[in-house]
Amino acid sequence: MKTHKNTWGRIFSTILYIFFLPSLMIAQESWFTASSNGFTPRFFHSSSVIEGKIYSVGGSTDPNKTKAATNTLEVYDPASNSWNTVNGSGNFARRYGATSESIEGKIYVIGGADSNAVISCTLDVFDIAKNEWSTPTTSGVFTPRYALSSVVFNGKIYVIGGGGSTVGNWGNVTEVLEVFDPATNQWSTPTTIGTFSPRRGAATVVFNNKIYLLGGFDGSKYTTKVDVFDPVTNQWTSPTISGKQIGRSGISASVIGGYIYIFGGNANNSFPVTVEQFDPVNNKITTVVTSGTFTARTGITSNVIGDKIYVIGGYDGNIVVGSNEVFSLQPNSVIANNELPKLYLTPNPSNTNVIIHGVPENIQHISIFNVLGESVVEIMNPQGGNTTIDMSNLLKGIYFVRLLSITSTSTLFFTRE
Repeated sequence: MKTHKNTWGRIFSTILYIFFLPSLMIAQESWFTASSNGFTPRFFHSSSVIEGKIYSVGGSTDPNKTKAATNTLEVYDPASNSWNTVNGSGNFARRYGATSESIEGKIYVIGGADSNAVISCTLDVFDIAKNEWSTPTTSGVFTPRYALSSVVFNGKIYVIGGGGSTVGNWGNVTEVLEVFDPATNQWSTPTTIGTFSPRRGAATVVFNNKIYLLGGFDGSKYTTKVDVFDPVTNQWTSPTISGKQIGRSGISASVIGGYIYIFGGNANNSFPVTVEQFDPVNNKITTVVTSGTFTARTGITSNVIGDKIYVIGGYDGNIVVGSNEVFSLQPNSVIANNELPKLYLTPNPSNTNVIIHGVPENIQHISIFNVLGESVVEIMNPQGGNTTIDMSNLLKGIYFVRLLSITSTSTLFFTRE
């Protein structure tokens, strides 16, 4: 019976490969709905991930009332698909349009606008272990702003752009990059080479040790601009991007599998459902064909857990929504912009070595990324045929293999057990 079952399994796999793989390659990503029960509908909130859970803080519950700023802190556990309210001690200043980052079990909430639409310079910290809010005394200068962006790099928080002066002054954006060091509670303003296009409602991610600033509103238009900051050299660059883009603000972006995915936003009072995939290696942006449904909205957050991106909250142009929708990559499949590949990995999953079968002769570069978009293995000028990847030094989890030639890019998935 076992042989019979395996034979039919091989036949079924062959049929699937021949007839359905081309269409699967077009729609590799899908949306599905996770629980929003227990989540307070809001937009321009912020969120952070600690120990596999998403902590959502602040935001506005009504686009027509500044007094609707909230101090709610709620946590989502993907393992149980459930939300819970965190009732910590201490005080968190009500605000929306703030940014937050997590470092060593603490959530740092920065900037935003308070219930009186006054731009805030407050930095509040929530300690998960102590279940406690605090407002540390800081040194240095932080420029008050809202709809600002941030990332963590080498244990410090880089805070970029945003709207200054007053809420509703739509032409006002800031050209400010400031860095907060949680070890010393100190703000600093690095001297940079070059600059970035000032904007608010943009998204920021870290990819290959560089900070990418994407989209936003620059004071006069919804921009498609991509600026890149190297925190080692303190230099800004603005690469030329190929591919069709949508200018929008209030977006969110997340890195997975060596690509940056862009979600949601306001595109001049329209709310696109389009997911864009930005390839930072080739500086190319493409539209992702997906299955399932994404609720069009702005003022959202997105966070990566495993091989999934959770997109939460937002405003759809009519109401504030509590949607918790999940963007999922299909594991053990291939994304390609070339002809039907004959690439595959064995064994998968594995805890030792993985072999890439069918590497074309024209492949110039193989990169291995973790789910955060960090490069963990680089193979230059591999020989065609089979290439072996040593997984023994990698942590358990999902990894993405990108094979690049002059004319094409292919991506494979594997799991390190």
